Amino acid sequence: MAVQVVSLAALYLSGNYYVVKELGDMLNGTISETIPLAWFFWLWTIALPFIYITYGVRQRSLLLMRTGLFLIAAAVFTFRNYYHVMPIELALTAAGALLVGVSWFLVKFLNNPKGGFTSKQLSENGKDGELNLESLVVSETFSRVGAQTPTGNVFGGGKFGGGGSSS
Repeated sequence: MAVQVVSLAALYLSGNYYVVKELGDMLNGTISETIPLAWFFWLWTIALPFIYITYGVRQRSLLLMRTGLFLIAAAVFTFRNYYHVMPIELALTAAGALLVGVSWFLVKFLNNPKGGFTSKQLSENGKDGELNLESLVVSETFSRVGAQTPTGNVFGGGKFGGGGSSS
């Protein structure tokens, strides 16, 4: 699974506009405004994450869908690096509202299973093979053995200087 994720990310990064432009500038020792075939690299940067998601839905591959979602964020950051359409606060607010709306639509749309996907829990308790995180934290917190009392010579007190040695 790790090899697949690394391979998918490497394929995306090989055509990402930011990576191609910055590596080209670094290798040539220049600072360029744009690169040759910029339209191709912009298309690659924007379209490939959506291709991953579409192919993931068709193949029912959660790995492809999650990788595509992560790469959409990379595409947005790449676009934002070169074009400032609106202030960042407004952009984040609009993106959050859009994500909430899309999530709501998908939950409503997937109430009935479609193509192997559903928003409903498939088991009675909803914990198919998951660790109960709360019980794990509680058991780790309270499983500590109490502090051991020192054995052997216990030196006497002392009220000043002398490091605990008295009479």
